[in-house]
Amino acid sequence: MPEATKAEIVCDIDAEALFEVVVDLPRYPEWVDGVEYVDVREEGEDGLPALAEFRLESFGKTISYVLAYEYEGIARVAWSLVESNDVKSLEGMYEFFDVDGGGTAVEYTLTVEPTFPVPKLLRRQVEKQITNSALRSLVKRAGQA
Repeated sequence: MPEATKAEIVCDIDAEALFEVVVDLPRYPEWVDGVEYVDVREEGEDGLPALAEFRLESFGKTISYVLAYEYEGIARVAWSLVESNDVKSLEGMYEFFDVDGGGTAVEYTLTVEPTFPVPKLLRRQVEKQITNSALRSLVKRAGQA
């Protein structure tokens, strides 16, 4: 599996508000670049998404995949690929950490390996762009809630 890409942002928004935005998967098309559609296929006993189908535009093509979700309270949201014809592997997570003096640090980790050839350097650049953009968009969205 390829090496993971990580990005971090610190904001004045509490972890619970950030977590609520992250787990509201059907609203991703409203704030996550490229995401066209999300369908939560299964929820866990806690009411949180357990399995979700995504459709997005990336690398000039439409990509579909299904992710399984795991949670550690509101401190961590992790996902991994269940099925896709377009992606060999996809793993990621958001982690939320309290910051001394108030606020939250959010770390986003992502590893993607598409089924179509993408040079390693380009893949890493795209992952870095995705993680940084996602963090900025998450903070903006949570700040509007």
